[in-house]
Amino acid sequence: ISQRGTSGASPMITAVAAAAQSVALAVHGQPFDPLDLRALMVSTGTPQADPEGPHVGPQPDLRALLRAGMLP
Repeated sequence: ISQRGTSGASPMITAVAAAAQSVALAVHGQPFDPLDLRALMVSTGTPQADPEGPHVGPQPDLRALLRAGMLP
């Protein structure tokens, strides 16, 4: 999936955040704190492919996020 700016990235970020919160509720009984979730999404994401393009940030990686901070 290609990120071409914030408009293109927004649906992807939203979907990963929603899925992560759903898993957190199912596994831990409560959602992530928004700032903690953001930090986890940044730390487990794939670095931006085109450093010369508009700065969007890392592409979220739901699988890495789940492995890093959510599953028991």
